[in-house]
Amino acid sequence: VRKILEVMLEMGKKIYVDFPESKIRVVADLCEETEPEMCEILWNTIKDQPLRMACMHTMSTGHFFDAKIRPSASPVKSGTQANPVGRHKWFLCDLKPGQMLYTLSEMSAVYGDHVTEPLQGSGTVVAQVQECYLEDFKKAGDFVWNSQFITHTLSTMVVSRKED
Repeated sequence: VRKILEVMLEMGKKIYVDFPESKIRVVADLCEETEPEMCEILWNTIKDQPLRMACMHTMSTGHFFDAKIRPSASPVKSGTQANPVGRHKWFLCDLKPGQMLYTLSEMSAVYGDHVTEPLQGSGTVVAQVQECYLEDFKKAGDFVWNSQFITHTLSTMVVSRKED
C-alpha cells in the first residue's frame, strides 16, 4: 500500500519554483485534488512560458511573501482578501511551511513556521513544496526578506512546469 501511495504522489503535476538571484530551486506538487480548477488555470498559464514575478515581503506577517505577476494588457478578475478565489478559504496564520497560494494576479508563499496574521488570504493553496526542499525554500524566503529590507534589491520568483 505504501508503494502505491508513493507512486500516486509521483504521478501528480509538479512545478519548479526558482529564485534566480539566490540560485535556489525547489519542487512543489500541485494540489489538484483540493483545488482542481485553480491548479488547471496555473498549469495552463505556465504551459508555453514560465511565470515570472517580483517578490514583495510583508513586514509584519512573518515567514510569508507575495510574488506579483506583471499585469496583463486586459483586466484579470483575481481574488482579494474580501473575495478570495478558489474552493477553500485560508487564514494566513493557518498555513503551513511550503504552501503556495494563487490569486491569478499573484502567488504567495509560506516559507517557515512563523506566520502571525489572522487575515484571510486572497487566493487558495495550489501548491505544496516537497518536504525535502523546505530548508531551501526557507533560505529563499529569507533571501526575499533580506533583499527587500536590507539590500533594497529586486528578488524574483519564476514558476515553470516540471515535466521530466
